Amino acid sequence: MSYVPKPNTGTLWTNTKKSAENHPDIRGDVFIDRALLKSAISKTEDGELVKLSISGWNKVLGGYEAISVNVSEPWVKQDKPKKPVFEDDEEVPF
Repeated sequence: MSYVPKPNTGTLWTNTKKSAENHPDIRGDVFIDRALLKSAISKTEDGELVKLSISGWNKVLGGYEAISVNVSEPWVKQDKPKKPVFEDDEEVPF
């Protein structure tokens, strides 16, 4: 049975550099589902960059140190609904 990645996840592994110092220290893959991509793209204008958030956890996978990652749309703080303000207690319905 082959490995089937979960949507919007990935893994970064330590890269064994063979020569050049400009080779990356870590590398890996992420698997992003089309729904996340479409949603993120739909929230941008033409010519704008598409922003995605990445979270990572240090893990040992198969005996090797790795960073397990999750990709999502950026978190946006939601405004809390304001509580109603009553002029005096007589208008309070309870």
